[in-house]
Amino acid sequence: MLSYSPPKGYTHELKESAVRYTFINKKDKSWSQIGIFKSTLSKGSLEAEQEKAKKKPAELF
Repeated sequence: MLSYSPPKGYTHELKESAVRYTFINKKDKSWSQIGIFKSTLSKGSLEAEQEKAKKKPAELF
């Protein structure tokens, strides 16, 4: 379980497997992002993980 409070001024976007916090500085046109991803149990080997990924690709931002 994780509890996180983003820095002031960040917006958030909730996805199925992650949450993304974004800050855009309009004065100097800079930006920052923080992503926190949901973890899953390991299948025990790289080959098994690849098979799992083929069946249900991860939803990225």
